[in-house]
Amino acid sequence: MGSECSEEEREFRYLTFHQAIYAIDKDIKKELNSTNRANKKFILFGLVNQGIFKKYKFLSNENFDKNEARKTKFDYKYLIKKDEKKDFKYIHKNFEFYFPSNFIFVYKDFMSIILDYVDNKYRKYLSSIYNVIVGGDCLMMKDEKDKNDENPYRYIILYSELKENKGNEIDFFFCFKDKKERISVDKYIMENNLWL
Repeated sequence: MGSECSEEEREFRYLTFHQAIYAIDKDIKKELNSTNRANKKFILFGLVNQGIFKKYKFLSNENFDKNEARKTKFDYKYLIKKDEKKDFKYIHKNFEFYFPSNFIFVYKDFMSIILDYVDNKYRKYLSSIYNVIVGGDCLMMKDEKDKNDENPYRYIILYSELKENKGNEIDFFFCFKDKKERISVDKYIMENNLWL
């Protein structure tokens, strides 16, 4: 994103990235606080590592520092989300998962732009896209590949705003094998809230 171009181009790319992550933060907060709970739908989001804020301070400040951006060469490996192993075998023998950890969200279209600049060796780590719906005091996530809503799992995220300077985690998950029941729970959470 920033090692193979001029300082001006680097500034433009970083500024675009900065604007994208703050725009989605603003949109998520607005949706979480919205009283309009009807017509909620899943949207495609990408995940990147929140650790980029520690490595590249100019991204973490709401006011963009163009001078710092111009002189900084970006290492793509810092974008890769981390996965954390969670063992729930005490509940069921097959309940062992790798959940995304310490991440921030970007819209799918912006993730596509990032992938245009990323070295091939990192693309496979950044190409995961998730269906996310915002509401009910949380974000609910499922895999993009689950087009027909067959996966029984939903992953719940209690959103961490960018200004909190900490990444998001999978806080809860639920599993309903019955599709109608699962969709009913999705709708209930979005129309009421997670805590009712």
